[in-house]
Amino acid sequence: MRIKENLLEKSADALLELGRIEESESHYDEALFNYNNALSIYKNIGHYEGVVQSYSFIAETYLNQSQYDNSLRILSEALKLTETHSLLRFKGKIYQFFGKIYHEKGENQRSLDYHIQALDMFQKRENLFEEATQLGNIGRAHRALGNYDQAVTHYVQSIQIAQKIGDKRTEGRQLANLGSTYNALGSYELAVSNLNQSIEISRQIGDKRNEGSNLGTLGLIYKNQGEYETAIEHYKMAIKIARDIGNLKSEATNLGNLALAYRYLGKTKDAIFHIKQAIQIVQQSGNKVTEGRHLGNLGIIYQSLGEYEKAKKYFELSLQRALEINDLRMVGRKLGDLGIISQNLGDLKKALSYFTQSIEISKELGDRRTQGIHLGNLGDVLLKDGQLEASYEAIQKSLVICDEIYPTAAGVFRGTLALVMLQKNNTDQALEALEIGEPLVKNFSFEYGKFLCKKMQVLLKINQREEAIQVLE
Repeated sequence: MRIKENLLEKSADALLELGRIEESESHYDEALFNYNNALSIYKNIGHYEGVVQSYSFIAETYLNQSQYDNSLRILSEALKLTETHSLLRFKGKIYQFFGKIYHEKGENQRSLDYHIQALDMFQKRENLFEEATQLGNIGRAHRALGNYDQAVTHYVQSIQIAQKIGDKRTEGRQLANLGSTYNALGSYELAVSNLNQSIEISRQIGDKRNEGSNLGTLGLIYKNQGEYETAIEHYKMAIKIARDIGNLKSEATNLGNLALAYRYLGKTKDAIFHIKQAIQIVQQSGNKVTEGRHLGNLGIIYQSLGEYEKAKKYFELSLQRALEINDLRMVGRKLGDLGIISQNLGDLKKALSYFTQSIEISKELGDRRTQGIHLGNLGDVLLKDGQLEASYEAIQKSLVICDEIYPTAAGVFRGTLALVMLQKNNTDQALEALEIGEPLVKNFSFEYGKFLCKKMQVLLKINQREEAIQVLE
């Protein structure tokens, strides 16, 4: 029995790891699928630490999508478990997480209260690494409340502890927060000095995420001083790093800031181009708050052009896309993107409509690549909508095209085909589809990650948990 429990525990651990990979790539539906499967296993074997960890990851995924109520609900369940099963060592992290959620909600005093409770628990456990991080979180809460002196004090304390214990990552990030606070105070020289120190540390330790964030903040500082060309240079560097590491949120933020800098220079075409890029990215990530902000910025740009009806439309709709593209080929591709986004947001009806339109346009124009891709995506949505035979037909049409001109996509869609065959109670053909598809995607990390997620789903559904673990190994 114990051997079986150990295997199940390893399977759950592997699912959590796969979920983290999916979440890092903003594949939130897939991440939640893996986290919830891990949660179920941990519950069945009575592994309460795993249950708490799964709850925490689920809550974080909801937070990344700005689903604050869901995140708070899940985190409350985790907190109850820490009390009923004496898992006190998790309590500080959970309080820390509550603080982050309330910060994102704009409830800054409540955020500060939770961060103070978390700090107290870390200090009692003499955990200097967490104490340094938590002092930084308290500094951020004070900054949000406008308590800049308190923010500076806590950031400095955090930096001092980080330096004492050799935690370069925390030191670099808190130097950046200190720089941002000085920026808010109008102390631009101090802000630039601290941010440059942070960038130097980030480069030393390979912290690309923080380096990119700091370059973007420097862009804001230069923009605030009217140095728009210098700001643009820094935004572009930040965007390059964000793209290199797959940080969609940072990429979108800096694209939006870049657009506004172009607007200040009167380069409205460049501004519109970049803000639309930002909108597309944040919709893919499902972050409705960020999406709304960029749509609002687009409204501002149209407003500055005197196109007030367009501005009103973007201000009022806020969560919708209103792209106008004259290139029919691009229209077909963007309709496909809209289908993907709708699918990510769970609106299958809209996804079906967008994919169908994209397929029709791409077929008419002879854009077989786009046609093949979105036939496959259409098959995926039809599967989720319970239209099994229609899904099978769309995927087969996709494979006819993709096997010829886009083998990597063919590999991914064979993962979808495997799920279809599984629902058709044909396990052998499901496994065959996986066997054929895997070599086609193995050398492409993004596509391979998507394929492995589908493979894991198949293996878990047929109770081949050991094989599922081997997939990750």
